[in-house]
Amino acid sequence: MQARLSDGCIVGAEALVRWQHPRQGLLYPDAFIALAERTGLIAALTSVVLHGALDCVTDWPTRGHELRVTSDRNA
Repeated sequence: MQARLSDGCIVGAEALVRWQHPRQGLLYPDAFIALAERTGLIAALTSVVLHGALDCVTDWPTRGHELRVTSDRNA
């Protein structure tokens, strides 16, 4: 989450990707991004993450939240 320093109000969220692998459990990006790039699936993965974030941004105002989404590829 991102908070405004002046009043602590939540103003943003970060779009992160994790993979719940059926045998290996929760995997962080460093465990699968290179594989997605090598197999040509990185564009599809990016699309899924982006659309998920945009769905959230679209829904948040209906719940009274005006937040922005950012992405940090190195996180």
